Amino acid sequence: MNLNEMIQIEITKTQATLKRYGLPSFDIPFAVTKLKSSKCIAFAHYAGHLEFNEAYFKHHTDFNYKEIVAHEVCHLYQYKYFPHAKQGHGPEFRSLMIKCGYAGTAKVKATGQAAMVSKAKAKTKTRHIYVTTNSKKEVMLTVQQHKKEQLHIQLFNRGRYHINGDFLTYTKRMKKFK
Repeated sequence: MNLNEMIQIEITKTQATLKRYGLPSFDIPFAVTKLKSSKCIAFAHYAGHLEFNEAYFKHHTDFNYKEIVAHEVCHLYQYKYFPHAKQGHGPEFRSLMIKCGYAGTAKVKATGQAAMVSKAKAKTKTRHIYVTTNSKKEVMLTVQQHKKEQLHIQLFNRGRYHINGDFLTYTKRMKKFK
């Protein structure tokens, strides 16, 4: 049995399970391709089709590919039957996953060769350090918050952010961490 047949079987099983709960089946096209993000195992497009990362699925024995397929199918069901859901992995999604017999978590652990596929490095976070004017309490702002603060100071001659009425002063220091 080839990979496409294995995925199609899991899609069919997941749809049969959800049909028992009153959610009608619909056509779900899919492709096994090289996804742009090396960390992404699979992706459910809002347009109604699925994409699976061939780099991971070459090693489908190193992770629970059945749960991955069910996970992505549940996203399509969520898009179709719960279009006003506010969260991608919110209560509607978790309910669908539980009906399929899974926990409904957002992540799947890959082992062996599949775990080595992802080459993405951990992002480094940058924070600009400010202190409060009176209490000298240290406050860290994100890059976006820092830009807004500096623009606000230029426009209004006072800062945008404050803690209990105590405005912030920029220390011209930054902290980077992972």
